[in-house]
Amino acid sequence: MKVNNPNTGHGKMTIRYNGNNVNMMLQPSKMRRIYMQRYKDVSADISENMVIETLLFDGTSILFSLSSHKVYYKSTDKNNEFWICSESSYADFGYINVDDEFIIFEGQITFVKEIIPDFIINEDYNIMLIFRKSNDWMDLLEKNNIDYELHSYSTPELQNEI
Repeated sequence: MKVNNPNTGHGKMTIRYNGNNVNMMLQPSKMRRIYMQRYKDVSADISENMVIETLLFDGTSILFSLSSHKVYYKSTDKNNEFWICSESSYADFGYINVDDEFIIFEGQITFVKEIIPDFIINEDYNIMLIFRKSNDWMDLLEKNNIDYELHSYSTPELQNEI
C-alpha cells in the first residue's frame, strides 16, 4: 500500500492586487493558507492538474492550474455551482525557485472580469506560492513539465574580495 505525502499540497500564498482599481490597490497584500489539489474535475469533460482555489479581493471565487495556466471562476445557476473557464484570463508563474527546503512560485493572475456586457476589465494580481520541498513535489514538477531554477546551499559560495 502506497501512502502519499500529506504535506505535498499544503502551502501559503501571498496575493497583492496590481490592477487599476484605486480602492482595491489600497488594500494590503494578503497571506493565506492554501491547498494544491493534484487533480480536479472542473466539469464533466474537463479536468485539471495542480489546482488551487482561492478568493480574489472582491470576493470572486477562482480556481487556477499551475500546469495549464487556465483560470476558472465560480458561477451559480439556481441551486447549482459550477466553474467557467475565463478564456482571456491566465495564471503565469514565470519564476519557480527550488532550494533544499522550499518551492516558491512567483507570478501573476490576470482575471478578465465583465462588470456589464459593455464594460470588461482586467484584474491583475501578483501571487507568490510557497510549499515545502518533497520528492512528491519534485515528481509533480517533472510530470507536468514545469521548468524551475534549482538552488543548492550544500556548498557555500566563495566571495572574491578585491
